[in-house]
Amino acid sequence: MQNGEELLAYFQKEINAEVEKEIAEIEAETKRLREDAYAKLEASSKREAEEKAEKEINELVLANAKEISRMQTKTNKQLISKRQELQDAIFAACREQLMDFTQTKDYQEWVNRKMAKIDPAMLEGKAEISFNPRDQKLAQTCIDRLVKKVELKLNDDIQIGGFILINYSQSIVLDESLDNRLAEQEEWFYNHSGLMIK
Repeated sequence: MQNGEELLAYFQKEINAEVEKEIAEIEAETKRLREDAYAKLEASSKREAEEKAEKEINELVLANAKEISRMQTKTNKQLISKRQELQDAIFAACREQLMDFTQTKDYQEWVNRKMAKIDPAMLEGKAEISFNPRDQKLAQTCIDRLVKKVELKLNDDIQIGGFILINYSQSIVLDESLDNRLAEQEEWFYNHSGLMIK
């Protein structure tokens, strides 16, 4: 996580340095053009020279403002793209680690602990618990241990692991899927990572 933030900070610093360099060059060119314009116009009447110079300066200022705005927009697009790449890479790695986790005994113990914490009152009425088809054996073992009997449903929408309890009679949904946890963490990361582009 720190490497991603450092990498983004490095890219932002480099891009900002390049933008500041280009702005300084544009401002220097503007200054030079302004000085040239004043020198040429000194031969004309003072009033005409001032009006013409002011018009040229305003045009240059406007052109420079447009160029600075264009460069800032380009920089922001680059930062947004880099941020998305970093975020995608981080969460692809997290997803892979979670998939690896589902192949361990620790995962089975985690599911068993989560199932043991289910309040039996949540199982009253029409209830079902969904698992990924890969977890069918583990799921059946967990269902058999419950005080109340519920329907086991195999659900491909659970791509990583964990389970989802739905009680239709009580309008209860308990989502203990790793897919949901990863999605929540991704949303939290997006909102709190400090990688917002303004």
